[in-house]
Amino acid sequence: FHQRSEVEQQLSAANSALVNAGYQILRHPLERVKYLLSLHGIEVLAETAGTISDPALLMEVMEIRDEISTCTSGALLEEMSEASAARLEALMGDLERHYAAGDLTAIGNSAVKLQYFTKIEEEIELRMEVVGDG
Repeated sequence: FHQRSEVEQQLSAANSALVNAGYQILRHPLERVKYLLSLHGIEVLAETAGTISDPALLMEVMEIRDEISTCTSGALLEEMSEASAARLEALMGDLERHYAAGDLTAIGNSAVKLQYFTKIEEEIELRMEVVGDG
C-alpha cells in the first residue's frame, strides 16, 4: 500500500470507505430499508418525513415508551425485548412482501413503523442497562 502512488492510495481509501458504508447499510435493517427506498427516490424516513400519521400506532408507541421508562424489572424488560424483536421480525416480513409486490406506499408506511419500533428496541436495551436484573 505504501509503495503505491498518492492517487492510488486515495482511490484505495475512497473504495474502502464505500465498502464500509455498504457494510453498515446491509448490517442494519432500517438502513437497508432507507437505502432501498432512496433508490426509488423516496425519502420517507428523513428526519421531517418519518412521522406517525396513524393515531392508533402513535398511541401504541407512546404507551410502550411510557412502559419502558417506568419499568424497574429486568425480567419484564426482557419480555418487552422479546415482544419487540417479534414485532421487528414481522415488520421485516411485511417489508419484504411489499417490496416484492412493488407497493412503494406500503413500504413507506411499514418503514415508518420499523423506524419507531427499532427506536423502541434501543430504548429497551438502554433501560435494561439502567435497571439490570432488578
